[in-house]
Amino acid sequence: MDIKAYLAGITDAIEGRSLLAPTELHAALIASNSTVAKNRNTQKEEQAQLAKKFLANWSKQKGVTSDPLGYSYKINYAGQGKIQSKDIISIVVKESLLDGTVVSDMDLQDKSLTLPLDNYPPLFQSAIKHLQNHGEITFIVPPELAYGDDGYPPAVPPGASIMYTLRIADVKPASTHQR
Repeated sequence: MDIKAYLAGITDAIEGRSLLAPTELHAALIASNSTVAKNRNTQKEEQAQLAKKFLANWSKQKGVTSDPLGYSYKINYAGQGKIQSKDIISIVVKESLLDGTVVSDMDLQDKSLTLPLDNYPPLFQSAIKHLQNHGEITFIVPPELAYGDDGYPPAVPPGASIMYTLRIADVKPASTHQR
């Protein structure tokens, strides 16, 4: 970014002057919006192709199953000890793009999220219900269950599928946690 041009633009805006006539400015904005829309559509198409290739290989792996919610998953470790709907569950999540780019990794940040099972978003509730205490699951989520067509710029492109690896760090009965 050209800082001088940026500051000149701010100064012009404050002082109410413009280097472009209103019709030129309008045309430039339309052209800019068109370019952004084309780039966004290109990114969505690229993500769709990436997901298609990835899922073709992923679905052949042993243990990969489809969930009725619309994602596919593989249990890495089932864990031990049943989880009840009112239990307080601590999870650690790694979120990645299908090309391997890590979006966020709670383990690396030494963080976890602790909530009653019923308070997690439906997608995470569903994944957690496939596990027991200390279990781990990897699941591939289509864009409509993740960030949608808009993505989450700049980390998640438009139309990206997401790979989550979710590990249950701990489970406590609701009554123990309320004390």
